[in-house]
Amino acid sequence: MPGGYRLDPASRDVDEFERLAAAGRGEPDPARAAELLRAALALWRGPALVDVGDADFARAAALRLDELRLVATEDRIEAELRAGAAAGAVAELTEITSRYPLRERPFGLLMRALADLGRSGEALRVYERLRRTLSDELGTDPAAELAALHVALLRGNDRPPGNLRAPLTSFVGRDAELRRVAGLLRDARLVTLVGPGGAGKSRLAVEVGRSLAAEAPDGVWLVELAPVRDPDEVPAAVLDALRPARLARDTLAARDPLDRLVAALAARHQLLILDNCEHLIEACAHLADRLLGACPGVRILATSREPLAMTGEALCPVGPLPVPPPGRVGVVEALGFGAVRLFADRAAQVRPGFAVTDANAAEVGEICRRLDGLPLAIELATARLRTLPVGQVAARLGDRFRLLSGGSRTALPRHQTLQAVVDWSWDLLSAAEQRLARRMSVFLDGATLEAAETVCESDLATVSALVDKSFLGVDDDGRYQMLETIRVYAAGRLIEAGEAAATRDRHAAYLLGLARTAERYLRRREQLTWLARLTAERGDIAAALRWSVDRGDAATAVGLGAALGWFWSLRNHHGEAVDWLGQVLAVPGEVPVADRAAALAHYALNLLAVDEHAAARARYEEAAGLAGAGHHPLIPLFLVMDGMFHGNREQLAAAMPAVLDHPDPWTRAVGLGVRARWRHEGGDLDGADRDTADALAALRTTGDRWGLAIMLSLSADACGLRGDHAGAIAALTESVALAEELDVEEDQLFGRYGLLLHRAELGDLAAARAELDRAASRHGTAPDRRRFILAVGEADLARLSGDPAAAVAGYHRALASEADSGIPGEIRPIVQLNLVKAVLATGDVAGAGRLIDEVRAAAGNRLVLAVLAEVEAAVAVARGDGAAAARLLGCAEAIRGVPNRGSREVAATVAAARDAVGPEGYAREYATTAAYSLDKVRAFLGVPGASPARARNSGPAAVDGHRQRGEDDEDAGDPGDGVPGRVRDRTTDHEPAHGIRQVRDRVDLHPGL
Repeated sequence: MPGGYRLDPASRDVDEFERLAAAGRGEPDPARAAELLRAALALWRGPALVDVGDADFARAAALRLDELRLVATEDRIEAELRAGAAAGAVAELTEITSRYPLRERPFGLLMRALADLGRSGEALRVYERLRRTLSDELGTDPAAELAALHVALLRGNDRPPGNLRAPLTSFVGRDAELRRVAGLLRDARLVTLVGPGGAGKSRLAVEVGRSLAAEAPDGVWLVELAPVRDPDEVPAAVLDALRPARLARDTLAARDPLDRLVAALAARHQLLILDNCEHLIEACAHLADRLLGACPGVRILATSREPLAMTGEALCPVGPLPVPPPGRVGVVEALGFGAVRLFADRAAQVRPGFAVTDANAAEVGEICRRLDGLPLAIELATARLRTLPVGQVAARLGDRFRLLSGGSRTALPRHQTLQAVVDWSWDLLSAAEQRLARRMSVFLDGATLEAAETVCESDLATVSALVDKSFLGVDDDGRYQMLETIRVYAAGRLIEAGEAAATRDRHAAYLLGLARTAERYLRRREQLTWLARLTAERGDIAAALRWSVDRGDAATAVGLGAALGWFWSLRNHHGEAVDWLGQVLAVPGEVPVADRAAALAHYALNLLAVDEHAAARARYEEAAGLAGAGHHPLIPLFLVMDGMFHGNREQLAAAMPAVLDHPDPWTRAVGLGVRARWRHEGGDLDGADRDTADALAALRTTGDRWGLAIMLSLSADACGLRGDHAGAIAALTESVALAEELDVEEDQLFGRYGLLLHRAELGDLAAARAELDRAASRHGTAPDRRRFILAVGEADLARLSGDPAAAVAGYHRALASEADSGIPGEIRPIVQLNLVKAVLATGDVAGAGRLIDEVRAAAGNRLVLAVLAEVEAAVAVARGDGAAAARLLGCAEAIRGVPNRGSREVAATVAAARDAVGPEGYAREYATTAAYSLDKVRAFLGVPGASPARARNSGPAAVDGHRQRGEDDEDAGDPGDGVPGRVRDRTTDHEPAHGIRQVRDRVDLHPGL
């Protein structure tokens, strides 16, 4: 804006205030709502627009902001009242009502606060003061809502019937369950809250009762059954709880307590809360059946660790509170989880001034997560904050049962320590149930029914009993899970029983069998099912590997490594693969030859992926030396991949026949993919197209989505170079869909990035933006890498949209974050060259030239060289040197083997150079350098010689060679077909891989870059 300043609206406090206030107003959880509203109000530092308040233009805005601030204050107080914090609100509301004597909402809030504190008389006087003021000054009466509150207070001066105690703490994180249970009790007369010990069933039941008090004319009555030991005493316990209800004397004449209870309640309309039924389950079920059948006005809300299992019972599971995911979590995000809000609330009570901050949010989240979100465990942990900082509490959770032993002195004994909570549940199990529970502790990620039956030597009936008793949970996929706290407890019991070694042996044997079965399908159409199955077992797989290695069980250890190698590669877990395969192969002992050969083959390929080339070659030779080893699908592929890594066409050509003639169709398809890539890099696009088509057909037959995604990406590269962006988009769209099926987040991200560039080249900027937005919506496990790629995408889109200034700023932001992104350092020159294009588009030719000089020294691989030549040609055109531009464009073809027909920017450079020197002059200059060897191209561009071979392939990408680029000195012909190749001088540059495809391919193969 000329003559002034341009403000970023997102950075203004007023916008952040309005956003937080709106979020707090719409938040159903009162504690969370109050937190958001306090954060909004904390942004205020004084009156609105105080410096310009007298100016005419500012008066209306200042009045609006003051009103919004007052409304937010009222919203915050209302949220605090809903959360049970009435005491602190009275003074503040008294001051507000004095300043705004005609504003009705603060009066209503003050009346509610006083009533909640038992000061109904004062609340009635507040109403009368407002009524007189409105009548005297406005001639009107309070609104209907306030009048209804006034009437309710008049009718309710006597304490409502029931025995619910006033809450001592706020109720946090269960608002959805509160509404659900209340709704169930309106439709069903028996509702049972079931869940593990410490989940907060009792508190939820009391809060539900409090919320339904108006719907129970004869009151809400809590019956605490925990102290009752004799089932015959249950009716008497209910009668004792109802003693203040002044039951009619004639109804108590019957001798049997249950008969007396039925007679007393027959004509009443009340809600009974039977708390802690699990140890008296049959007696409670019998009582409920009698009461509900004979007393139509009675409703029952029960809490138990297992259902009453009777007709008409509605179950409401009460699980742990939601916890934040592992990793870095900001304070606002952390407080979005009920467990963290509960921790913050209870911690502030024992340690005044405590708050969840960005500094401690991760530790608080870890505590809540490791304690399974169990409210009682969280409250026990916060009690430790009296003497320990948050970090120490988190660090000591390995000994949680000793740490969490300082509960309330007035709580039930079994609620005073975490050990006592679980002991209570354990003692309610039968011997068979205890045996299954302790054996289930070996499963870290839960278990299927088949696994539980096999490893734990149990049956469906016993598994179901543990589910009913809340010792096990079952998820939507049918996996049985133990809360971590229960699992740790049960593991101790397993050791005490002397069953740990035998159970872990069965656990490892089961997982070995599962992995062997899965391995057969990981390269076939069924791979999604088995990938998901192995992923679900990943923690248990690691436990089985650790056990077999530590136990010296070579057959199991190596067998697991052999069966899991391809799974690790598909999931890009190459460091994990190298670590485990190194350990299992080091275990001495007899191992089947096929298992050892397979494990060595996987070890060799994963060592290639992490740059350990000499070790990889040694492991391959060890595998190849074993009798019959060549039948494994991966062993013949090693030499192909090693040749690709090192640019050794002779090795590649010699190894290819064994691959293309292999009995496994998948191996043959991968070989075709390798040859297609090599031909593509040699400029033989027609030959590459033939191999790509054959590989795609073969892979569609086998059903391997991983290979299909790779070959479709290669097809998109070829289409892009020809200028067929529609074809590239079709191929990449299918490739991304396959990556989504495989759940490979990085490949989805990079595929979307490629789609952005191709759509932008077609001029469809809206579709390009949509691709970037879809990529941004994915939240993967590598946020720094994701932010870097998205920042580059934003800058590319700005450049291709004609906004070079925004592009320059975007590239600088991306480059500033590159060091933390985990992206290979060779990507930096590509982004810098994009920056050069943007700087040149701003008209800064000198600045573009300086930036090119900075890139030149880092332009090590062939495709960076090609882009460097094209960008330097654009700078030459801008300087008026069309002949130099033509020669530079010839260098680009010398490097790629084909001209780049897929970039509008390159096409513009070609047109400008041809206009400058004429068609004949352009053709002459272009032809001169297009015939150069790579060494001559490097010399012409002023780039240092080839760097030593360096490859960071990422596993499966290594196997098909799709993302590895080797450069040969003398083309020995296409690998595997004996056809003489074009003579072209190539050195040994190699490129790192990331995910199924290399990051670099997402950047430097695309003609738009």
